[in-house]
Amino acid sequence: MMRPSLLLPTLAYLVVACADQGVFAPAPPEEPELTRVAAPGEEKSFEINVEFLAPLGRTVADERGLTFYIWGMEITDDELLYPEEYWGEYALYFPGQPAQIGVLVTNLGPRQ
Repeated sequence: MMRPSLLLPTLAYLVVACADQGVFAPAPPEEPELTRVAAPGEEKSFEINVEFLAPLGRTVADERGLTFYIWGMEITDDELLYPEEYWGEYALYFPGQPAQIGVLVTNLGPRQ
């Protein structure tokens, strides 16, 4: 068992080392995103809402780069710059970590 006084610095080192290696990857946005689905030439007949549950933290993409908020720490990588259309807040998961999601499908088609 690691001494408590070494635990936080060790975790901070691991998070920074992982960020340097590109281990953190932004997941889809935490806010539920609605997508309308339809066959070609048809009106949108379904609305799909995907909600990402229990992330480890959050990732913010903005003009400064990516900022990871995990385990009470804030880590900014100013070399990971994304175009403005990708800026926003995203759930944070480790690669390979199972992500729990909730999916709500609403039928928008005509009622008979």
